[in-house]
Amino acid sequence: MAYDIQAVGEAQGPAEPTDVTAAVALKQIEGKSPWVLAVRRLRRDRASMICLGVIILIVACAAGAPIFAELTGHGNMQQFTNTGLSPAGQPVGPNGTFLLGTDDLGRDLLVRIAYGARISLFVGVVATAVTVIGAPLSDWRPATSAA
Repeated sequence: MAYDIQAVGEAQGPAEPTDVTAAVALKQIEGKSPWVLAVRRLRRDRASMICLGVIILIVACAAGAPIFAELTGHGNMQQFTNTGLSPAGQPVGPNGTFLLGTDDLGRDLLVRIAYGARISLFVGVVATAVTVIGAPLSDWRPATSAA
């Protein structure tokens, strides 16, 4: 960066930038919070964006579990012994009626997976909340008065 030695002591306006480094130096420095820095870094990372998409897909499936049940006409615990099992008693594979097939009792796997995701997400959120609240409380000790 070049300085104008003759201009020292004179009151003058901002110097005209002559190159990129001078323009960057003249730009006012702005502070960024750790959250802003973290979000910018995560948005540039391709793997984190793919993981975010998968998490959003799982949450959408869990939230839409009753919609899946309504669209397919199959309940979470409803057994289809006539159509969900083969004549030999084996589960039916994926077809037009059961998009992911059935289990050993003739229940629709798509609906069961969607409802299972709800339970898994609930357990994960509760466990995280207990950890976040419990960790600071484990170090807490009541004040003792010196009498």
